[in-house]
Amino acid sequence: MILAIKYKPDFALAYVNKGAALKELGRHQEAMESCELAVKYDYDDEYAYQLANELAKKLKKKQSPHHN
Repeated sequence: MILAIKYKPDFALAYVNKGAALKELGRHQEAMESCELAVKYDYDDEYAYQLANELAKKLKKKQSPHHN
C-alpha cells in the first residue's frame, strides 16, 4: 500500500486501504486523513465516504466532553 502511494500518489484505493488499516489500529485521525485523500482522487468511491463517516463519528465521540 505504501509503495502504491509512493509510485502512484493519486491511487485512491491505496488511501482507502491505508485508512481502513489505520482505523483498525485505533489511529482514527490518520485514517481520516487517508480517507480525505481517497475522496480527493476518486470522489465516487462510496467505501471511502462510508469509512470517513464512521471515523468522523468516532472522532466526534472521542472529543465529546462526556467521553470516558
